[in-house]
Amino acid sequence: MGKTLVITEKPSVVQDLAKTVDPTARRGNGCLEGSGYTFTWALGHLGELAGPEEWEPGLKGRWRLDLLPVIPERPKLRAVSGKKEQLATVKRLLRDADHVVVAPEGRRAGGGAHRRGAGRRRSSLAGQRQSPNGARPVPGC
Repeated sequence: MGKTLVITEKPSVVQDLAKTVDPTARRGNGCLEGSGYTFTWALGHLGELAGPEEWEPGLKGRWRLDLLPVIPERPKLRAVSGKKEQLATVKRLLRDADHVVVAPEGRRAGGGAHRRGAGRRRSSLAGQRQSPNGARPVPGC
């Protein structure tokens, strides 16, 4: 079995899961690392759409009705302010993982955020969404 990455929404959930799943886990850079598991958190949204002026530099300070709509071929994403370091950590951990388990809180928003992120990754990495009803495959993983 390879390394399993568990992604939660909050560090407190990481600590609770690590105590139960892999008590050997020790603090790493933006994560807890154990013998078979790495646990990390997203702290809500880590990425957001960049503003139109970042898609088309000529738009900066030059908004006119005749320039609209601004529809890029591929929208650019950027790290949410103050979360660039954690986003880099999650990206690094995803590259090193053999398997991913998403463990959002009971509400559906966390799972939706992961599915959008997994779609951007475009990999064949196996993934699951852990919920009170058990583990289920994550669409797009």
